[in-house]
Amino acid sequence: MILPSAVLHNKYGISFVPPEVEIIGHLSSLGYEVTWVLSSGVVIGPERSTINGIHTLIVPLRKGVGKFAFSRKSIDYLRKIGLVRSIFRKERFGVIFLRNDVLPALFFDGLLALSMHKKHRNILLFQIENPMEQNLESRLIGGSRSKIVSSTLSWIERIIVMRLMNQADIVIPVGASMKDHLLEKGINSKKMIVLPQGVDMERFLSADGQSIRTKYELDGSKVIVYSGKMDKERNLDILIRAFADVRKNNDAKLLMVGDGNDKKNLIRLAEELGVASDILFVGWFVQSKVPSFIAAADIGVCLVPPLKFFMKSSPLKMLEYMALGKPVVANLEIPEQRRVIQESEGGVLVEYEIKSIAKGLEVLLRDIESSKVMGKKGQSWIMKTRSYDTLVRQIEEELPQSVRNG
Repeated sequence: MILPSAVLHNKYGISFVPPEVEIIGHLSSLGYEVTWVLSSGVVIGPERSTINGIHTLIVPLRKGVGKFAFSRKSIDYLRKIGLVRSIFRKERFGVIFLRNDVLPALFFDGLLALSMHKKHRNILLFQIENPMEQNLESRLIGGSRSKIVSSTLSWIERIIVMRLMNQADIVIPVGASMKDHLLEKGINSKKMIVLPQGVDMERFLSADGQSIRTKYELDGSKVIVYSGKMDKERNLDILIRAFADVRKNNDAKLLMVGDGNDKKNLIRLAEELGVASDILFVGWFVQSKVPSFIAAADIGVCLVPPLKFFMKSSPLKMLEYMALGKPVVANLEIPEQRRVIQESEGGVLVEYEIKSIAKGLEVLLRDIESSKVMGKKGQSWIMKTRSYDTLVRQIEEELPQSVRNG
């Protein structure tokens, strides 16, 4: 029996479940009993539900504002600790799955996972998606806190993460590049299982792109899609400027799906460059709606700034584009992106520079047949190597025999 303590604070409620948590949840299709523990800012009290076929305990996590925000969240986390402990008194769980997070979630969820691990002697899986340095850089670039506060919070997080990795039975880095990063931190390779990003093919293949093209009047246009965060550290200015160059000689639209603290600046830049009417900032949508926006496009774009903390990342959006047969333009500086495009032949690699990005987009826009071939190759590669069904069987093979035997 497996309990992924998959705790997330999502300002939009419970409509987003991290992919790696969904993959673990797919163990239910192999006969395992899985329970998710999710935090939501929209429920008042604890609720039991079923999400994607998984038994789920949803616990409240108030957003909080001002100087009392941290106190309110801390109280909610303490309530959750009590709820999870009560579950453990009633049921037996063989595995706890915990994903890396930021404070205060990291502290309270880490404390909970370690205490349940020690008391009940179950297997603790700890998943790491991003380098520890990324939280500090994101805080500094976002500018929401002073350098001293940001550095202190990140220092505390590093201590907790290292403790969790040392105490966990299995550490799960998301991607080979992240494993290399953890090896540099001194984590034993024998206790690591690499879990790359994956895609729920069943959900993606049922996407309806035509409804989006009709709603946003995209019929007759070549459509480029970006799906993801629009925060300052993503530096999406470079995409807007590259698209402005492309638009000079091509009838194309850019579909921007997502939200973030830099969105207003991006809209203003589009207006300054004279391409505001050709860029659609459609906002944030629930996880289940995103595939339809990708299906409506002809090309997917995945640009990750070659900053130190992004170099170990494993971008999900490019896999989602490929799952729907869309050729991808991705920058080659990110090792995982370079590896995926080279292995799959599902797109073109460009340098993280305006002219190079614009050239990559134009190549796909002008050579429709080659673009379709790339899209099909990418989709085939995803189905063979990165579907949830494939990845969940890889995880099961690595689980201790005592867990597999129930």
